[in-house]
Order: sequence, then C-alpha cells, then structure tokens
Amino acid sequence: MLKELKYVGEIPADTKSLVRLSNNFLSSKNIEPTILFFDALNQLDKTKEAEQVSWLPFELSDNVRIVCSVIKDTPCHHSLSSRSYRSKEILCGPLDLSSRREIVDQILTKFNKKLDKMQMDSLLAKEASANPLWLSIACEELRVFGLFSKVTEMIIGLADGLLELLEQVLTRFEEESGGHLMVATLCFLECSRHGLLERELLELLGEDEMLKPCTQEQFNANFSEATASDGTDEKKNDDEVGGRDFSKKQWQSLLAAKWAELPYHLEKLLDQNRLAQCLLEWPIFEKLSVDEHNIELLRSWREAGGYATAARLYLQSLEQLSATATDEEIADKKWRVARFLCQAGQYKDAEKLIKEAIDMEENILGARNEKLANQFELLTEILSEVTKNAELVSTKVGKDHHNVMKTGLKAITYRMNLTGDDNKYHIGLLELLVSFHYGAFSRCLITHEGLTHIDSIVKCYDHCKDAIKIFEELGDIGHLAEAYLNVATFVWPKGSKDQMEEYDKALDLCLQAYGEYHKLTARIMFNMAVTIQKKDEKESYFYYLRAYKIKKEIFGPTHPSTLRIKAVLETPEFRLIALDMLTV
Repeated sequence: MLKELKYVGEIPADTKSLVRLSNNFLSSKNIEPTILFFDALNQLDKTKEAEQVSWLPFELSDNVRIVCSVIKDTPCHHSLSSRSYRSKEILCGPLDLSSRREIVDQILTKFNKKLDKMQMDSLLAKEASANPLWLSIACEELRVFGLFSKVTEMIIGLADGLLELLEQVLTRFEEESGGHLMVATLCFLECSRHGLLERELLELLGEDEMLKPCTQEQFNANFSEATASDGTDEKKNDDEVGGRDFSKKQWQSLLAAKWAELPYHLEKLLDQNRLAQCLLEWPIFEKLSVDEHNIELLRSWREAGGYATAARLYLQSLEQLSATATDEEIADKKWRVARFLCQAGQYKDAEKLIKEAIDMEENILGARNEKLANQFELLTEILSEVTKNAELVSTKVGKDHHNVMKTGLKAITYRMNLTGDDNKYHIGLLELLVSFHYGAFSRCLITHEGLTHIDSIVKCYDHCKDAIKIFEELGDIGHLAEAYLNVATFVWPKGSKDQMEEYDKALDLCLQAYGEYHKLTARIMFNMAVTIQKKDEKESYFYYLRAYKIKKEIFGPTHPSTLRIKAVLETPEFRLIALDMLTV
C-alpha cells in the first residue's frame, strides 16, 4: 500500500512498525487524495490486532477515505463502531427474492440453462440462498450437473449453509477423477508461506504420480475429517497417502523441491547444508536481496551456518563466477553481496567487494553516475559502521571519521546529478551519515586537512539541517528522528536540558515510525545511556539493557553492534546493578 501511494522512505520489516508508519502516512495532511477499499475485514487472521482493526488509523487526513465491508456484530464491526468518530454505516442485508431470482437467471442463462418455477422456488426456499456466495456456488453446481431429470433432487440435496455446501463441493471434487490433485492443492496452500501463484501450483501438481493414492479407500480415509472453519482447509494432510506418510514436513519437502520460497521450507526441514547451497544460487540470492535490508537473507544465513560462513562462501562463488559472467553482472553482484555483508557485520569483506565494484565501474564500465552514486553510498555506509565500532577516541579514529565524510560527500556529488524523490531520499541518508561523522570528528579534538573540531560541529549542524529539510518534504519521520538524534548528540552540550529534549523528540518520532525493535531505537537508547551514565548509573543501565535487547532481536547475539553493548553491560559497575535487580 505504501509503495502504491508513492511513499519514499524506509519501509520496516516487522508488522507493528509497518502499521505505525502507514497510520502516520495516512494521517499526513500532505498525502494526495486517496480512497482505500478493504473487503471482508472479519476474514482476516483471528488475532487481537486484526479483530480490533488497530492497523487502520484512528485519525485520517482530510484527503483520505476508507471504504470497508464487514459482517455485522463481529469483533471487527464492534471495534470500528466504538471509535470516537462515527463512521458512516450502510447495512447490506440478505438478498431479497427478486434479487435472488435475477442472480440465478443471469448465471444459468450464460450456459443456456433455466430452472422451472418449482425448481426455482425450491432453491430459493433454502435459508442460505439469501447469501450471494452460497447462491453463486449452488448455481455452479447445478450448471455442471449432467442429469436434467434429477435436477430437482439435486436442488433438494444442496446443503443449506455456506460451509456445508463448500464441504459438499470439495467432496464431489475428491470423488471425481483427479480428486487427489484437489487435496494436494489445499495441502500445498496450507503449507506454503504466503500462498502460491497459479504457475507455481501447476508446476507442483505436475508431479502427478508423487501425489496419487494407491486406492480410493485409502484416499477417502486419509482426508475425511473437517478441521477448519473456512471450508477450504477441510481435509487432513497428515496421514498416509499411497503408502507414503504425508506429514506436513513432507508437503514442505515437495514445496522445497520446486517452489521459489525454497529457503523458508529448508529452514522448516532443518536441512542446513541444502539451505546454504540454496542461498548460494544466484537467482535465489537476487530474489532475496531485492529487499535493501536483506531481512530474509540474514535470517536464513543464521540458520545455515552464520554470517562468517556466508562471507566465505559468497567470495568463493564470486571467484567462480568471474570465468563465465560479464563485467556488468560481476560488478552488480559484488555490490549486492557487499550490501548484504555490511548488514551482516562482515565489514572487511564488504569493503573489499565494493571497492572492486567501484574500480570496475570507473575503469571498465563507463563511470555511470547512478552506479557510482549507489556504490559510493554503500562504501560510506561500510566505512561508517567500521568507524562507529571503534572503541577509543583518538587521532587515528578522527582521521577515519574524516575519510567517511569525504566518501559521503563524493556520493552526494554523484547524486546531485540525478533527479527524483528516491534520489532525494538517498541524498538525505547521506546527509545524515556525513553529519554524524562531522560530529564524531569533533569529539577527537584534532585538526586534519584544515578541518578543526570547532568547524566540524558547524558542518555537522549544517548537514543535519539539510537532512531535516529533505525528510520533512518527504514526510519521512523515521529519518527525521535520526537527524534530531545527530543534533542532540553533537550540537548541544552533553547533559544539557536542550540535549535531553532533542533526544526525547528523536525517540518519540522513532517510536511512531518504527516502534521498539528497530536499530535507530537502539542507537537513541545507547546515546541516552552514555549521556546520563555519570549522573544516574541505574537509569543508564536500563537504557543500555533496552538497546541490547533490541540489537539482539534484530541482528542476533554475535553481531558486532550487539557485542559492543553487551561488553558495556558486563563492566563491573553494571554487573553490580544487574545483581541488585535480581535480589529485589
């Protein structure tokens, strides 16, 4: 939805943060006129959040309208009705008799079929015929029924309830030739992660002999009991079919053998070796690396041997690729792998790959602005992460910060030759990085290449203001929070009232945009902890602990940024506070 509405900015990976961001976006006065349609809200997952419809904004922009359908007196309906503003409700009651007759006539006439008066009256006498879905399914069953002389009996035998009719239809499919494919279809849909495309289902169902039962009796015995409330999940998938034990894991094995979501099913099968080999397949890697944050790729490699293993194997794979791929393909893959390895904390290998990609672009591929802008931006991010993890404030670290600034400014120069909101967004990201390292340079109290620590604070503030302007124009409150964080950290005096107010502003915007479990939330917590540590060690401990839990959840326990905070928590003064908390 956000992409369709042309939102430019970071889209969170977790649902809570995504809901929070979409609510803010739909409440913005700057959003273009928008109408959203949601059908059958009551059919969403049976979770508290879905039933309370908390994912729909409580306050909408004047430019936004939402139209949704929901069954009356369901939890979703009660939640919407109880909101402080009164939405306009239009009751869509049961179909009246004339509407039902018209629907039946329209459906059957298309196939040159017609019910006589007695048959029509018999069909419409069923209570469920007031439901348009039941009526359309019933008409479809009558359409395919071949014995005209027994149509009346067929009508009488139609189950008078939507779920009951659906079970009746599925049972008919089972009993017909190829009925096992219908069962396989439902089982594949049940075991798949996000549903399946038609072409994916057709490919899976093409292995007919793998899915076919030995006898009809076995087949009926194994898939007979109703197990769900929606009529599509009514046949068990955990019994024996054709002499084979078709547990859920084995349906997942069949999915893993054919389907594009292979890594997910290999994770479920606990097949670490095959998972690693799968992730090394370039089509799979490219599919997963489309997400700029590589969330799925990071998670899968945690299950397949860890990030260091991933770095080693991808470097080997790139060496093998150089013999067959074009320079264009190799440079692109080096950029993608470097981006993934940066997020995985494998900075040394990431830096090596992106510098190789830059060299290829500058000397072989034509020094294209867009490519160099992306590559130098990634190099800035990598150098930034390496420098941020430096423990000491020193002359060498100050020079490293200066190098990050120079690289970031070079990336901005390339981006200034490009246009569009997406490019503007990336300039904003670079302004944030450059402002951070100007600020960090000032802490080192050195002069390097004519830049003094006093001048660097001024530069830091200038770049923060540029970032704030960009993200206000784009309506990106998440990165606006990061800009205020940089102002708080580097511009205001440490421990001052102004600094803490700026931190609070940054944290409030960050929680609105991303929620608790986001790397920026952890950064703000960490910086607040450092700021108040001398004044209030106990409160500082809680900020450090909160930051550690967030980093551990997002990146895992072995990521460098997680270990950095863990090392702080394991110092003697904080271990004492932790012990005191245990005894309370």
